[in-house]
Amino acid sequence: MDRIGKSRHVLYDSVSVDSRNQHTSHVTCSKFCNKSSNEEGVAFNRVVVEDGVTGLSQMSFKNCERLTEVVLGKGITKIPYDCFTGSDQLTRVVAKRVTVIDECAFQNCKSLKYLTVSAA
Repeated sequence: MDRIGKSRHVLYDSVSVDSRNQHTSHVTCSKFCNKSSNEEGVAFNRVVVEDGVTGLSQMSFKNCERLTEVVLGKGITKIPYDCFTGSDQLTRVVAKRVTVIDECAFQNCKSLKYLTVSAA
């Protein structure tokens, strides 16, 4: 992780998530920068979910106010309901093997311009 800026909140430029730095192989809510985590003063601009992670939970990245880019590895095949809702600075999502995007997965992502899904 690369820390940038000097403010009362810690802002990391990017974070990489793999199955070794999670308690399970799923990304779950409050692991990252949703409202409850932001109150602790941690935020991320970019998140890379490595190939060994096999799932996202609902609200994994909900209301990540500073998140601008997400790269989802080959293990992620579904973007669940409310996963990125309210992440209004999110501009780019790259998904290597997503085949299902649930309703409201990107609700209120007003800046989203690029959603790239590679062929499985």
